[in-house]
Amino acid sequence: MHFKNDARGLNFKIKINNNFKTRYLLIIGEQGVQVNLHDPQALKNAKKLFVNAVNYFEDMYDAMKDCDAITILTEWHVYRNLDLEKANSLLKHKIILDTRNVLDPQTCHQAGFIYEGVGRR
Repeated sequence: MHFKNDARGLNFKIKINNNFKTRYLLIIGEQGVQVNLHDPQALKNAKKLFVNAVNYFEDMYDAMKDCDAITILTEWHVYRNLDLEKANSLLKHKIILDTRNVLDPQTCHQAGFIYEGVGRR
């Protein structure tokens, strides 16, 4: 099975354990998942950390093209203001895993997405 994931945001916060994001990307990469990574601030550092394990994109919508899912890993405002209609037109499957709960679940569902906010009921 081939799965292509678009990961949004990797910027690490001072004094917060960042191992989750690193482990997440490495584990899904080991499972044969192709990862497209976008972060408005941290691409340079991510390239040092992951080298060629992921694909890097300056434009978040370019990173979504033909992906199966979007995973949101940081709270950047650009992700809070995600154009769901545009994302819908670029993704193969309409799946959002929001680990930061920056998107409104009802709005995502109404736009045709399968949405999972981590820690939400």
